[in-house]
Amino acid sequence: MINDIILNLEQQGFRFAPSCRNGIDRFDYFAPGVLTEKQTEMLIVLKQDEKAVCHYLIDRAKRMLDECRKAIKSTIREGRQLATMGVLTEYIQAAMQKAVLEQLSDGSWYASIPPCQGVWANEKTPEKCKVTLREVLEEWLLLKLIDNDPLEEIDGVGLTMEGGSV
Repeated sequence: MINDIILNLEQQGFRFAPSCRNGIDRFDYFAPGVLTEKQTEMLIVLKQDEKAVCHYLIDRAKRMLDECRKAIKSTIREGRQLATMGVLTEYIQAAMQKAVLEQLSDGSWYASIPPCQGVWANEKTPEKCKVTLREVLEEWLLLKLIDNDPLEEIDGVGLTMEGGSV
């Protein structure tokens, strides 16, 4: 039931992240706008079992990373090569230049990269938020490259997979 609610809300533009504060398992979320009554009800259900939600989010992230690692190994075994690291670094730097950072009403910091849909971070300090955002961007790029999903050029920097474009 938890996964169904989370997937439903994510399809509506919500983003979730596990969080451990003072040894307590919690989760944070970003809502795309004003909450509807139904969305509020779904969030209440999730908040009633925050620990289970947190563990679900962590397990899902671990599964995604494992899939990334397997796909990268497969890509290397098949003889395909990812774009050169220089271009990858250039792309990451160009994307980070597009980052939007704002302080939320609770004092935490939220950052996103508009050209990279779904790349965002929420942390207590702007410095930690930028570090987390870069990590999320790197993982997002790996998934995009592995899935051969199109990537928007950022300031003239694009990425391609040898033998085909990304």
